[in-house]
Amino acid sequence: MNNKIKSEFKKIKIPSELDMKIQTGIMRFEVERNSLKKRRPRKSILIACSAVLIIGLLFGSAFLSPTMANIVIKIPYLGDIFESKQVINIISEELDKKGYQTTDISIQFKSNPSINITLQGDKQYFASVKKDVKELIEEILQFRGYDSYKINLSQERNISEDNASSSSTEQTKMFQEIYRKAQERNLELIGIGIRPDNKKFIVNIPSSSNSKTDLEELILSVAEAYGWNEYLVEFEIVDMAKQKQAHKWNEIISAISEGLIGNSEFHVKEVGYSNNKQPFTIYIYTTLNSLESQEKDRIIKIENMIAELINSDKAQELIKGEEYQVIIKNEDNKQIN
Repeated sequence: MNNKIKSEFKKIKIPSELDMKIQTGIMRFEVERNSLKKRRPRKSILIACSAVLIIGLLFGSAFLSPTMANIVIKIPYLGDIFESKQVINIISEELDKKGYQTTDISIQFKSNPSINITLQGDKQYFASVKKDVKELIEEILQFRGYDSYKINLSQERNISEDNASSSSTEQTKMFQEIYRKAQERNLELIGIGIRPDNKKFIVNIPSSSNSKTDLEELILSVAEAYGWNEYLVEFEIVDMAKQKQAHKWNEIISAISEGLIGNSEFHVKEVGYSNNKQPFTIYIYTTLNSLESQEKDRIIKIENMIAELINSDKAQELIKGEEYQVIIKNEDNKQIN
């Protein structure tokens, strides 16, 4: 988001309660599935359009490290990761301490696990700090016992204000007007996003809602006023009880993802979950392709680590004894535990 658009966004005044609803509703259309991102405080929220799982970033007990040696928290104990700060937060803090000018810091779990850093400044600055930043991150990952994450460093794009498009600003204002009017009319609206490829507004509403018709008319009316005349509305029904349940498990799933995907010892390529049916199910997708003794031991090790984490006092404070199961799959997507 360029500076002009960010500036315009910040000028829009909305009630704090409504602002929270916009953030919690729309952020799920911003971040990638199975990824963690920490944006710098100066960044505003983008409204994007892919339905995803939000994983909270800032949680865990205090973890202050005056020296790099104090960052050592070894896996395989997933409980240690859960009790400490996540590696993305440690990296952020260490970069801040060193005075590096960063814009975005994120960790990607799915497909190609990676740590992604966007640095501010011109080409000269980027060239001068790139090596040091990479070495610092490598050191942190090494101390954590992670050898699967690729480090991607990029320079922040410097978009001239003369080339800044007002479309994002107008889109933001349009969504905020939709939220205001929905609130004024007591119409339940959880989230809204856009799928430009098929010209649709994707609207999240609770399963208890009986105001789809009124909400659709409101959205199309506001959209028309902003020149979005060819778009349709598609509703996605959200089970609020299940959403609340998923939110409680987010921290746990995040720690499992970081630890198992980050260490090649476990051959884990993806972590997912389902709460469509009970019990809550955690899926561990691996690259294992046989059941030799060594791989059987690895499967048992993964199960035991997850059980240790979930049975910890901190995890139980979140899920309060809720039943769960772990399904581990091999390279052919067949259950192997």
